[in-house]
Amino acid sequence: MDYASIHALFPSRSRSSIIRDLKALQYISSYNRAGCYYTLLGIPSFDSDGIWWYQEAYFSSHGTLKSTVKYLVDNSADGRTHDELRQKLGVRVQNTLLDLVDSGAVAREKYNSTYLYVGTENEVRQKQMDKRSDLASMQVDPYATIEILRTVIKHPGLQAKTIQSILADGGASISIGQVEAVFGAYDLEKKTLVTPD
Repeated sequence: MDYASIHALFPSRSRSSIIRDLKALQYISSYNRAGCYYTLLGIPSFDSDGIWWYQEAYFSSHGTLKSTVKYLVDNSADGRTHDELRQKLGVRVQNTLLDLVDSGAVAREKYNSTYLYVGTENEVRQKQMDKRSDLASMQVDPYATIEILRTVIKHPGLQAKTIQSILADGGASISIGQVEAVFGAYDLEKKTLVTPD
């Protein structure tokens, strides 16, 4: 619910008193639309990255957009590009990324024709860069990617090795390396498919 809708229910109440009551009810505000949407803390079913959305309102268990972007970058196996973050979060995050880089909260590395946003610790950053290079070298063709993702959707929660066995039993010539590359590219080891009510 956005603030205008809440205020319409209580037209004689001031904004500060409405916000004070919302705090008592443990609310969170959206990280998009300048935080104008609100929900009670017990309502969202956050996905494995802490993201939940309802219609055009997006919420994060990590709080602000900035803290959410930092979490996603720090906890990614292979760093994140702006486009990957935009697709995940449903909003443009270019300015947020620049602020995080300028403050030293995340690092930025040139990767092919784009920037890769990675952790600030040397060991974490190197692992993320190495993983990104490994995934790029796998060159999984679109057909194999579709077959792997289709099998994951039909059998959610299974590990890469089991998915590869299912594919092999079905006659698909897809290696465990290809399956692991797709799992890494889409973070399938930790993701669950969550659809808001």
